[in-house]
Amino acid sequence: MPEEVHLRNKSLAAPGLPFDVLRQGFQLLRVQGAAFPGEQQEVVEQAGDFAELGLTFSSPRVGQVQFGATATPVLIFGAGYDENKDSASSNDSVGNAIFIVNAETGALVWKATSGAATGSVSSTEYNHVGMVDSIPSDLAALDTDADGNIDRLYVGDTGGTVWRVDLPSSTTTDNRDDWFASELANLGMDDISPADGANDRRFFHRP
Repeated sequence: MPEEVHLRNKSLAAPGLPFDVLRQGFQLLRVQGAAFPGEQQEVVEQAGDFAELGLTFSSPRVGQVQFGATATPVLIFGAGYDENKDSASSNDSVGNAIFIVNAETGALVWKATSGAATGSVSSTEYNHVGMVDSIPSDLAALDTDADGNIDRLYVGDTGGTVWRVDLPSSTTTDNRDDWFASELANLGMDDISPADGANDRRFFHRP
């Protein structure tokens, strides 16, 4: 079991879904809430579907997404910080992902992470060749069509890239293959010359 460090408590709320995030420690996230009465519940640790999990400083966004007849309550967060960035500006091996997790079961709903090619790998995973830097920031979550479902995310990473994630809703079929991540702005040394400290821009806060 990875070591856990409680840094602070943070209360999050959505209709019918109160949570206390007991919070972001070392490659582990625990929450306590309506779905987990009376006990702390591990949601994710660095294994399996969450192998990219780093130091989890990204506070989950609470809401719902819809990819079928019924909306699914979710927690949405960045995969965290890679200590590689303490001393280098190279690509990261952990933290370079965005997770959407079922708030009732802890199961992975969907993630975006690095891959050899850009595109949907499965209904639960999307790869982007440019997602090579860790994401410790909170995400901005939007409901752009006012249907009650989160359908767009924005976040920056520690390589200076600002990401947009589109999660179009469907009330009929599982359309998670249509969810995708794209680079909205490239402001760091991966994409701007010269590749030196002057262009080593990193995002640690929500857009």
